[in-house]
Amino acid sequence: MKSSKKYSAVIIFSALLVFFIISNTTFAQSDISTYKEKTFIEKLQFTLQGGTTFESIELNQSQSKKLSINVFGVYSFDDNFKAGLGYQSTSLYEDKISSIYATGLVQSSGKVYIPYARISAGVDFKRASAYQPGLMAGISAGLNCMTAKNLAFNLEFGIKSFNFHYPPSTFTLFNQAGEIIGSGGNTKGSNYTYTMLDASIGLSYSFGK
Repeated sequence: MKSSKKYSAVIIFSALLVFFIISNTTFAQSDISTYKEKTFIEKLQFTLQGGTTFESIELNQSQSKKLSINVFGVYSFDDNFKAGLGYQSTSLYEDKISSIYATGLVQSSGKVYIPYARISAGVDFKRASAYQPGLMAGISAGLNCMTAKNLAFNLEFGIKSFNFHYPPSTFTLFNQAGEIIGSGGNTKGSNYTYTMLDASIGLSYSFGK
């Protein structure tokens, strides 16, 4: 009698154990079958920023505060590294600087607060037609604060440097008879560098968050 009870207990325990194993195996297979790799669109993230250049330096001289608009899109290669392209328009004195650049972004893991570091390099254009296109480079640190499933509030601080070349400008002197008596001007052209410190706020949208 006692042995039959033992056998019954063993059979029940074995049945429950088998059921538990089969159930977990089935759920695991179900999870694997329903898992889907993110599509190209789901790996994209776009950021729109509006900022204030709180200091700009031209030839080591402090200048006035200006505004800038910046937009960039990145592709997620993994959870921490993203890279893409961007465009920035910056007001400077009575001119504007437009930049097209490549950017790389490294971020830490997080669900609500996601800090990141970003580097940028590209080509810039000054509105004044006399200036030739130059080079742009920048480095910044930022923070994305998730406010919804795909939307984040963005805050970023950085430093950017713009370089321009003004082509040679020469002139010729004539006397009253129309004869050349001399010449002058800048025969080599001039290089101008603007280094700007930015503070920006904006929004980031991730398609596959």
